[in-house]
Amino acid sequence: MLEIKPVSYTEILDAPNASDTLAEYSEECSIPEIGKGTPCRELYELMENSGVFQAFGAYDDGVLIGFAAVNVFPLAHYGKTIAATESIFVPYNGRGNGAGTKLKAFVRQYAKNRGCVAFQYVAPFGSRFERLLASDKGCRQTGSVFTERL
Repeated sequence: MLEIKPVSYTEILDAPNASDTLAEYSEECSIPEIGKGTPCRELYELMENSGVFQAFGAYDDGVLIGFAAVNVFPLAHYGKTIAATESIFVPYNGRGNGAGTKLKAFVRQYAKNRGCVAFQYVAPFGSRFERLLASDKGCRQTGSVFTERL
């Protein structure tokens, strides 16, 4: 049975299949200019405790099949709070059962409950997720992100 729930990021990192899931995520979603993902438990815990970050797990019969990491923050220029994905991912073998759609809906509702006026999704250029967002009538592409190595 598919279940989406808020979790600590440590719960994602400690899942039995985390190594494979995060390796696939890194392969599909890494930003070469930033480097290989090396999750920092202490920083995630600090962000969670400050209320600016929440992780979510998608589970099928108790097995992690996807995750999302959401940042909530004010945009001073607008005087409003928004949410944005740090990551949202369902591995290849977990796709096709609605997990991604349900995960997206769950984090969207979380953001609404937190008083956010918008949700920004970050999708790798040319990815399946980018194509899904582009075809989602509720989403509108509002810009492009360019990354420069320093």
